[in-house]
Amino acid sequence: MLAGLYTDGEHWFEASEHFELAIELAGSHPQLLIGRGQALLRLGKLEEARASLERAAEGNPGALEPIVYLVELHERLGRFDEAMELLDRAEPIARGQGTDVDLQRSVLLARMGQPERALRLLQDRKDLSGAARLQRGRFYDSVGRFGDAWKDWIEGKAQLAERHRRSYDASEVAKQAKRLAAFSRSAGPSASLRAHVPQPIFIVGFPRSGTTLVEQILASHSAIAAGGELPFGAELSELDAATQPTELRDLYLDRAQAYGLLDGGVRYFTDKMPDNSFWLPLSRVAFPESPVILMRRNPLDVLTSVMAHDMTHGFNCGYRLEDAASHLALVDNLLQRYAEAGVGPTYELCYESLVADQAGETERLMAAIVVPFERAQLHFHERAAVSATPSYAQVQEPLNDRSIGRWRNYQTELEPVRPVIAKAMERGGYG
Repeated sequence: MLAGLYTDGEHWFEASEHFELAIELAGSHPQLLIGRGQALLRLGKLEEARASLERAAEGNPGALEPIVYLVELHERLGRFDEAMELLDRAEPIARGQGTDVDLQRSVLLARMGQPERALRLLQDRKDLSGAARLQRGRFYDSVGRFGDAWKDWIEGKAQLAERHRRSYDASEVAKQAKRLAAFSRSAGPSASLRAHVPQPIFIVGFPRSGTTLVEQILASHSAIAAGGELPFGAELSELDAATQPTELRDLYLDRAQAYGLLDGGVRYFTDKMPDNSFWLPLSRVAFPESPVILMRRNPLDVLTSVMAHDMTHGFNCGYRLEDAASHLALVDNLLQRYAEAGVGPTYELCYESLVADQAGETERLMAAIVVPFERAQLHFHERAAVSATPSYAQVQEPLNDRSIGRWRNYQTELEPVRPVIAKAMERGGYG
């Protein structure tokens, strides 16, 4: 089934559409409803996901999967009591299947401000999955057990990479980077503006650099909608080299239309796919008038956060520290070449500066986009919509400096890659 293939590839929009089609053809089978609910949950469409998952749970009261997804949904919405009640309902079902819901319960407890209780659920477990190892590592980090945290992150990443057969092909990535660097130097005329439709604002930067935060700030404006991590940039890169800029523009906007991004009556929508840093010349020739915001953050803090989370961005570079550092350096060099060729970012924003002066930096950002600043942008954490990215919990809080300088807890572990990222550190002003 195509829906299953899209799910395996984490193409959630396409998966949700195909599950919907399957439901129309075959009826409301619980597994189809679960698949649709999962896809909608990953897209951040929580109320739609809830309806699908609740129907699945009603259709098969003894099924564990829809309840577990509903727990995550309520946790994302901050409805902790409802989530805990569902976990209590799921626990005997899980035990009857020879498993448990300890990971889900630990995530919920951490969100409720009880990291010590969360850690106790996982602390002595020898049978944890890779994802659970990463979670336990984050708990260790929160209580100051940094050696244990790093060990769990390294081993959890190795488990995930082996299970899903994910690896970073450095030679192939370098080959693509060389091709894009050459394209940036030889790019001809750009596409003209297609009037009377919302235009993209591209937010680029390495994963965990603060791109979700910037998207939430922008999407708190009445003229800007959140598009999330859109796959269109990578899709454009797969087209024939002879594809004209106007064709690139129209193909991108056609895909945006399919995602419902051109119908909201707004002026802009965001595209914050981290990999857009790599494909940036294609976006710039297709949309030469669109803002491109580069988010910079201390690379050592970025790498620390990358090691703590599971992500496939950057050609699966995040499963080994060495690969993440190499890809960060490669992308930073590419961005420098793009800037020299006139197809680089249009505005740079420093994460640390944003935290230190939220109002001032937000006003300067909006001036660069040429859209009037709105006070609601200073209260981005109060948005009703929940981000679909792993950073959803952080952007539901007011801006804070807790994650700045976190790398210092892992200086020894990070020392081997410091020479690799030295130039990126220098360019960002992190001497």
